[in-house]
Amino acid sequence: MTRRVRRAAIAAVAGLVLLTGCTQTVEGTAAKSGSGDVPRNDNSERKYPNLLKECEVLTEDILAETVGADPLDIQSTFVGAICRWQAANPAGLVDITRFWFETGSLDNERKVAEQLEYQIENRSVAGIESIVMRPNDPNGACG
Repeated sequence: MTRRVRRAAIAAVAGLVLLTGCTQTVEGTAAKSGSGDVPRNDNSERKYPNLLKECEVLTEDILAETVGADPLDIQSTFVGAICRWQAANPAGLVDITRFWFETGSLDNERKVAEQLEYQIENRSVAGIESIVMRPNDPNGACG
């Protein structure tokens, strides 16, 4: 066998192993969202009236001033227990995240950012001590 044929065979086997190793069968029947017989929870706002209070503390005006964006260019992307927004400013898209700590601390977040070798900037947002973390990777960060 020539080198080229051997390499092609190895690549084909590796691809086959990858495809078969990453597949699985899931039992059950696919169902469209909302089509089940379990009632929807449409009263969550009444049941948990303070759920978004932590996010509402930072208004679009405050966020826009903090990141140099127009308040109309702030979009909430709230996910679970973390408040998230995206903003468009002249430099591009900015991800904004607000954590509140029950057991952790801002100092802990700062230490993690230092370990990741992020650029850290101290800020006060609406009178609250805050930090801005920027990865050194020009393409942003993941995770």
